[in-house]
Amino acid sequence: MEEEFQKYTLEDFLDNPDFCSWARSERPELDDFYRQLLIKYPEQKNVFQRAFKLIRLFDDEKLKTDPARKLQIWKEINKIYREQNKPTRYYKLVFRYAAAIALLFTIASLTWYFISSTAENGFISSYNRQDFTETKLLLDNGKEINIQTDRSEIVYNQNAGEITVNNELVQKCEGTSTSVMNQLIVPFGKQSKIVLSDYTEVWLNAGSRLVYPAVFEGDKRKVQLQGEAFFKVSKDKSKPFIVETNNLNIKVLGTSFNVKAYPDEKIEETVLVDGSVSLNLGKTILGKDILLKPEQRLIVTGTDNSYTISKVDVQDYTSWVEGLFVFHDEPLPSVLMRISRFYNLEIKWMNDAETRKISGKLDLKNDYQRVLNALVLISDGNYAEKNGIVYFKLNVRK
Repeated sequence: MEEEFQKYTLEDFLDNPDFCSWARSERPELDDFYRQLLIKYPEQKNVFQRAFKLIRLFDDEKLKTDPARKLQIWKEINKIYREQNKPTRYYKLVFRYAAAIALLFTIASLTWYFISSTAENGFISSYNRQDFTETKLLLDNGKEINIQTDRSEIVYNQNAGEITVNNELVQKCEGTSTSVMNQLIVPFGKQSKIVLSDYTEVWLNAGSRLVYPAVFEGDKRKVQLQGEAFFKVSKDKSKPFIVETNNLNIKVLGTSFNVKAYPDEKIEETVLVDGSVSLNLGKTILGKDILLKPEQRLIVTGTDNSYTISKVDVQDYTSWVEGLFVFHDEPLPSVLMRISRFYNLEIKWMNDAETRKISGKLDLKNDYQRVLNALVLISDGNYAEKNGIVYFKLNVRK
């Protein structure tokens, strides 16, 4: 540790088991070791003291019994993080001290004074909570299948001539019409995977709709998307696969990519994982075709007919399939909107949230309270619930 000490950040100290044990007075034999390090590297004194204080705060005996002390500790923790010169990986602290933080949030939520009868003033709203809570599969024969599970899997097995939902047979495919399209509608709070008749796999995120034929015929395989989906397209050189959104036509032969095209957002984006895709922007920029390479992200802005391409870490845009939400330097309202969709939760925030960019990782397998608690630490904010609505507010930085 001695050689690395001069580069240690707050997170490094919190991740070091020897330092944590010593800070809790469990390793007095290390007193002289740390004293000598501070003499040798005096520039580390401030971050050293902050880490030491944080560990002692979370081990405070009054944390469980004294409400006033809980609130005081919460204020001190926020003060320490506001003193940081650069963003901190708050989510590490969340998972390491989850129990203690839960106690703090109990009192913090109760004392969040600005939630009152006039709380609506100045807040911007995400989506309203949807009453429509079942995933719907609409077949070409007019049959409607309601799926109640939070996660579902639909398989079109052309060889067996059947459609299954969560491994249960729901439809035989004999005589299926290819002129009438099927639809899979996934509401907020749900996700679904569908295996199409050509063995292409599609994961649909919350608030999405996919329109497709039961069987692909002719010289192309075409589907329509609203919302967000991850595609793993089966290879067929004679029959390209086309995804159509409001502003894009995405043409592939066999590849993996993510598309986000919610109709109420100003931008659409495509992120290529592997293979290659050709994007036709004919609906926004006449005659423009673009070839996207792996680990590239294309953003189309429908309002001014412009687009940008950048190199990205694809995990940031595909991890939702595995139940994780990873983000780097992303505007806070964008993160809140995604949480709103995923949990079918109405969230409101103040205008100043537009200026806060955050980085972190959220485990979407947790309930929404735990996710919001983690987001509070990542963003240096706070939240409370009233009448089924979450109000999110940033702390004032001094």
